[in-house]
Formats: sequence, C-alpha cells, structure tokens
Amino acid sequence: MEARLARSGFHGKRFFARDEFGQRVQPYDRWDDDEVRAYLLRLVEVITTSSVKPIGAVVDVKDFQARTEPERKWLTGATYSPEFRKWEDSGSPNRPYYLGFNECLESAAARVKNPKWQVSFSFDRQNVLAPYALEYYQRAKVLAPPRLAKLLGDITFKSSAGVGALQAADMLAHAAIDGLQRRWESATNWTS
Repeated sequence: MEARLARSGFHGKRFFARDEFGQRVQPYDRWDDDEVRAYLLRLVEVITTSSVKPIGAVVDVKDFQARTEPERKWLTGATYSPEFRKWEDSGSPNRPYYLGFNECLESAAARVKNPKWQVSFSFDRQNVLAPYALEYYQRAKVLAPPRLAKLLGDITFKSSAGVGALQAADMLAHAAIDGLQRRWESATNWTS
C-alpha cells in the first residue's frame, strides 16, 4: 500500500521517510510492512467513519497580487483604525497564504454546531509562515465577533511525522485532489 500511494503521487516518503540505506526513519524505524499497512488502513478508517469535514480555500494569486496594497493588507489580517486613519499593523500583503488561512478559520468555525465546542487547528510544521499565522490567529480570537471567537480553540504547528490527524488530513486532501483530477481528465478527454 505504501508503494502504491507513493506511485500515485502521494508523498508516502514523508509518512515513511527512509534513510540512505532504505530503512524507515523515526518514528517508524521499527515498523514492518504489516504495521505500515495497518496504520494506513486505520487512517482510512478514521477518515471514512468519523464526522471529519474537510475544509479548504483556493486563492487566485494573480488576482490577489493585482489588488492594491491596502486591500492586500486588509485581506491578510491587518487592522485599520478609522479613528486615527492609519493601519494598526501591516498584515502580510505579499503572502496570499493568509487570505486562504483566514477563510479556513472562518469555515471551520462555521461548522461547529454545538456552542460549547471549539475547533482547534493543527498544521504541519511551517517555519516561514507559522509566526505570523500564530499572531494572526491570536488577534482573530480577540477581534472576531464574540459568537465566532468563542468557537476558536488552540492552534499548533508541528511535524506531521507520527501525528495521525495530520497524516489523515494529508491523505484525505490527496484523495480529493486525485479524484478531482481524474474527473477533469475524463470530462476533457474528448475524441474527435
């Protein structure tokens, strides 16, 4: 199963990275092929039997970059003070990532049906984008409407190695993209 996922374009090497001798590295270094298969099947089971709801966002980078700098600041989390007629912070006007990040936060919070629950976020380790994302998130918890703010739980960035939830999300995203690509290819595969 591991080899089939890797051949299909899935980044199995990130799940089960190997060293220069072909041996799996930590935390999977002691796993045999049966344990790997069982783990992948458990991830599939979690995806298919839970109430996990995938969320995502797409940002047209060209359109984002065509916006004015003040628009891009606002779209990436900057706050403007009408009273003082100035920006209180800068946002991240050159990184469209944060526009998609914001959409995912709002979409996830909107899916929380029980007002006593919170949605927490766990992202793969990202040393470049994580610092502002963490700052943005903390500010969102303060500035968002109270109904939305109280639904926002914790946020972490950590390596996906050994974190089943992140690996299940990666697998689900891969399956969704693969399915969409196949549908597109079959829909556009016209014969003359």
